[in-house]
Amino acid sequence: MRTTLLSLLHAGQPILYEAIFGHLEARDALHLLSTCRQIREIKNCLFNVDTQLRRFFDKPLRFRQAMATHKLVVGGSVALKLFSRATWTPGDLDVYTRSTRAVLGLSKLLRLEGYVFEPYSWHSVTVEASIANIGTLKERLTRINQRIPEDNETEAEDLEKVYKSKDIRDVYRFRNPSTNARVEVILTIGLEISAILDGYYSTYIMNFFTYKKAYCLFPYHTITLQQGFRTTPSFNSEKISNALDKYHDRGYLLSEYGAFHMCKLSCPMRPHRRIGDRFTWTIEFPTDDILAPDDIEMPIEANTFGLRLHSSFMYANEARDFEAKDFVYVAVFSYDHKLLKHEILVDSRLDSWRHFLMEMLEKVEKQRLQYYVADPLLQEQTTLVGRDQPLDAEVIKYYNFWYDCIMPGEFLWRGQYPMLQ
Repeated sequence: MRTTLLSLLHAGQPILYEAIFGHLEARDALHLLSTCRQIREIKNCLFNVDTQLRRFFDKPLRFRQAMATHKLVVGGSVALKLFSRATWTPGDLDVYTRSTRAVLGLSKLLRLEGYVFEPYSWHSVTVEASIANIGTLKERLTRINQRIPEDNETEAEDLEKVYKSKDIRDVYRFRNPSTNARVEVILTIGLEISAILDGYYSTYIMNFFTYKKAYCLFPYHTITLQQGFRTTPSFNSEKISNALDKYHDRGYLLSEYGAFHMCKLSCPMRPHRRIGDRFTWTIEFPTDDILAPDDIEMPIEANTFGLRLHSSFMYANEARDFEAKDFVYVAVFSYDHKLLKHEILVDSRLDSWRHFLMEMLEKVEKQRLQYYVADPLLQEQTTLVGRDQPLDAEVIKYYNFWYDCIMPGEFLWRGQYPMLQ
């Protein structure tokens, strides 16, 4: 039989398709993967999250089930490697959770996988005791900065090994003695995504995944150019310094953000963004063997954030001048409402979306209080579903309407986006 490209690009021929896709840039690989159904089947093989997790777990599917059960988020180098398909080996697995119960549940799974708890100097001997005596990293940093006598050098050295973020409550590290694989469980104060957006030092590590989907927020610069922009005013810890050196060795460069970019209007570096928007590269994972959580979830793609990129000046009739800021400021804060079961991240640069969401939720709340529905069919449906049903799943629908009909006219765009001038 005549050999064709389709006979080579088959899910049962890993040596052949790995050789072909190994020479393609990510963008070209995605174009090829979108050509026909047979080639699309290779996508799950090329971007296989279980393969990435196998370095840390004998049974990756069991860990992904724990991710679903406890709503865990994985970030850091493992998420980046999933998208880049690079050959370097991730240093450790960063797992984010806001729940102490999730930390305890994950620690049991890690013990089954052969991991041992390696406490920092402020921890107790066990995870359980450490959580019972929990404090915040901010308090420890304050004590050390004030040079309080009871703070010893060991604690100061340990604090240099973790990211100093207002969103991080504590960090628990585990190591597998037989494989030397390391897992860091990061307990956040608020939403896990907030610790990634507001806590990372560069855009090239703003990649993460849940049990069912992966997100690369800045794919053009991160994957195509291997470039990142600073998102913090200072590099104030040994952890960040070591990370900069590590990613530099892997080929990722930290660049100054300029006023213009070659990517022009398709540039993801724009004032308003949403997780999972058209500027985000996403990869869906097979979940046939995973039991999804049965409670209501706030869709992760309902979270938004802003980017403060420039200062702009215009005098009289002169052309507007732009001055790039020293670092990209990620503008985000948490918003909650009695009709939402979970809080949501909202772009703090753009009050319009928050006000629109608030108005929609308040209208629904008034309707529920009055409870007069004209259409009998709607009345019946409302009774079946429940008057007190949380509206988390509706947020993305509200957002899509706002984005299409209201956001294009926002004053936000004037003087903030040089390529639109």
